[in-house]
Amino acid sequence: MIVAIDVYYTLKLAKSVGVIFDWSDEFPSHVIVDEFDVESDYILGEFFRRELPCILRILHKINQASVAANYY
Repeated sequence: MIVAIDVYYTLKLAKSVGVIFDWSDEFPSHVIVDEFDVESDYILGEFFRRELPCILRILHKINQASVAANYY
């Protein structure tokens, strides 16, 4: 299983998308989307303040979905 994650920002909103796939897949097996209010301004070199919470939220949703669907 491979997960690709990206985060997009507007002035007040962060939107994260996680795409789950395997190298042999023609299409993603799952797409997980999350939106929430931006909690921190962009500060050069401080990835953990703005992007990390978005990535962790996607990973948490994937973990919940995988347990529910018994992916592992």
